[in-house]
Amino acid sequence: MTDPGSPARAMVAVQIERSRFNHLMTQNGSDRNYILDGAGGDILSDSAGNAPYAAFNAGLFAKIQSMPGKTGHFTADAPTGQVSVSYIVSPQYGWTYVSVTPVAAIYGQLGRILFAILVVYVLSFIAVALLAYYGDWRMYAPVRNLYNRVSGLIGHESSASRPDEIRHIEDQLKRLFSSRLELQQQMRGQFAQLKEFLLLKLFTGQISRSDFSARAETYGLAAAYRRLGVLVLQIDTLEGTKYKEKDRESLMFAINNIVHDALPRDQRFSPILMDLKSQVTLVSCTLEDSAEIKAYFHDIAETVRQAVKTYLELPVSIGISRPFDDYAGAVPAYHEALEALSCRLRLGGELIISCEDIGASRDMAAEVYKQLQMVEEQLVFSVKACDKEQIERLFDEYIHILRQKEVNNKEISFLLLRLVSKVLQLVREHGGTIQEVLGETASALQFIHFQTMEDLLKHFKQRFFPGILAFFAEQGELQNSSIAEKMIKLVEERYDQELSLEICASLLNYHPSYLSRVFKKQYGVSYVDYVIEYRMNIARSYLEHTSMSIADIARKLQYMHTSAFIRAFRKIVGVTPGQYREKMQRVAWNREAET
Repeated sequence: MTDPGSPARAMVAVQIERSRFNHLMTQNGSDRNYILDGAGGDILSDSAGNAPYAAFNAGLFAKIQSMPGKTGHFTADAPTGQVSVSYIVSPQYGWTYVSVTPVAAIYGQLGRILFAILVVYVLSFIAVALLAYYGDWRMYAPVRNLYNRVSGLIGHESSASRPDEIRHIEDQLKRLFSSRLELQQQMRGQFAQLKEFLLLKLFTGQISRSDFSARAETYGLAAAYRRLGVLVLQIDTLEGTKYKEKDRESLMFAINNIVHDALPRDQRFSPILMDLKSQVTLVSCTLEDSAEIKAYFHDIAETVRQAVKTYLELPVSIGISRPFDDYAGAVPAYHEALEALSCRLRLGGELIISCEDIGASRDMAAEVYKQLQMVEEQLVFSVKACDKEQIERLFDEYIHILRQKEVNNKEISFLLLRLVSKVLQLVREHGGTIQEVLGETASALQFIHFQTMEDLLKHFKQRFFPGILAFFAEQGELQNSSIAEKMIKLVEERYDQELSLEICASLLNYHPSYLSRVFKKQYGVSYVDYVIEYRMNIARSYLEHTSMSIADIARKLQYMHTSAFIRAFRKIVGVTPGQYREKMQRVAWNREAET
């Protein structure tokens, strides 16, 4: 054997039967495999079997000869139909090896191949799908468990509201974290409220010392201290500020927050509000000397007062209790600070005052009491007389005595209450009520709640006494109207009797001059002129409808002399009684003539 293209050096001859060789050539399933010699003849077929393909082979050989390469592939029309031809030309001997396969067979082979590929693809897809499902199920199991747990904790959502489980888990976790933050904030707020509630119970005496000590440690209120003190802050007045009375509650909450921020934690317990009128702070210190403790508490109070002045521009006063050693002293200390604040009635507003600084005597001297009692009686008499100037003068004198004699603050309230009671008793004696004088929402004890003397004076001068004076003025008007009506009724009933002003006064039990003033004020004419005019109206009726003589009419109307009656009638009507009768008779005749 030699390499293709090299000259041959040897040759091997093998003898094979033609039928056997043809069988070997067609084992691959093609229609025809044969060899064409250099002239185009089929060297393997006999003449009888090759006859139908002689022309086809000649055409194939000619086309192969025209092809440029030694191998190739093309399609041709065979006696049995269209075929696919593949050939190889031997360079040694010029033989051409030809393979002819029907196109239909090729398509059949291709269909089987495609079917086989499809079956393999489907089986592969199923296998891959099963493997993927199994793998996904194993991998998704933790996610599914997490989803179920989250949904069980927070609640399911409809599938339309969430795109997938992962997004759902993310959203639910966000909600969970958000809820946790809200819960933490609520717990912090409630914790602060619990601390304030604990202190509120302390100041109202609703918790024992041992119980408070145990809870104080739980809430972080316990601190190293030697002495304690109570600071009570109250708003002096809202007059002249930018706030209204409706803002008081909000202002007290703001003040409580200011105290919370202004004082360090190691100096105070949680600030609280008592009845929304007083802000109370329990402060602590580690000092021993009494003077130093007092100065320390005063500095804390000044810090608070300045902070409120800066942020809210409000005048406030602060009362300071005596120092004490144990939580059990909180209740009396709170009342001591309130008592110190009550000095504002005497000393004015914007105070920082300690209970130890209250120097007023608790017992009034007898002469001061008598002096105040005398002013009270004069004041009540002036109210009854509706003398506004005298009321203001006496009330100023009353307050001056209270201030100058350093009357105890509690006794000031009791004395003012006694004065108010006397004035209101006078109102009740005249048929009035507190609501009529002070209004539906007012109270006789309202003045007790004022924090400064200025507010108290303003209340008495601008509301209490003006209301009292208006009531008595109205009562006077009503009384005058009633008296004048009684006088009119007497005239109507007794016009034909002697009815001088003195007789009318004796019948009504009033002084004649008083009745004269009342009647003149109510009707604008004097009583005498009204009686004359009323009698002249009666005389005109007699002249029109009766035949009584003028003298009889004069006597009927209490005129002893007819001439006096005629002069009075002429003055009122403008004509004499005789002329008036003639005139009215002519009017009557004319009416009869017309009818």
